[in-house]
Amino acid sequence: QMLEMRQKNPSEFIAADVAVVENGNSSEKMYINKGSAQGIKLNLPVMFDGFLIGKISKVSDEYSEVTLLTSKASKLSVVLNGDLQILRGNGNGTFSVQNYNGGIVDKNTVFHIETSGVSDVLPKGIKIGTFKITDLGNFSKMKEVRFKPTFQIFDIQSVLVYKWSNNDAINAKIQNQVKIEEQQNKDNSQIN
Repeated sequence: QMLEMRQKNPSEFIAADVAVVENGNSSEKMYINKGSAQGIKLNLPVMFDGFLIGKISKVSDEYSEVTLLTSKASKLSVVLNGDLQILRGNGNGTFSVQNYNGGIVDKNTVFHIETSGVSDVLPKGIKIGTFKITDLGNFSKMKEVRFKPTFQIFDIQSVLVYKWSNNDAINAKIQNQVKIEEQQNKDNSQIN
């Protein structure tokens, strides 16, 4: 999938190798072997296997730090089955959405998660994954939906950094369209 993404839009992605994974048990950060000299910038999305796994949090000339979605420092606005939510890293290899009130949840409920585009940091529609809840007890007590990513952090050898920018003409059009749709949704909800 990563090769396919790279072939479709070679100018939109920077391929990088993982140099170091910090705190393997807590899945907080990784370091990649590309930096500002190769066009890496702060807050760019980092992808593995077609899914968002984190974002660039520090940039040096020849390497960059990636804060993973599973990091305690990670908070991200997402769309979860159509609802706007905040995805928080738990620092133990999982991430979760707290106070989820999206209807009936059981062991067969499937959750589709992608970026919301609400903040200007990441564009809308980057897939984070499709998940099922493993611990229904935790959900029934605290209304927290907790997910474990499909990848093992130590299995990741290379990633793609998505060269997204608010300043690119195409991305500006996308963001404007998103804002128009959001305004239309707000107007429709006020009418109802």
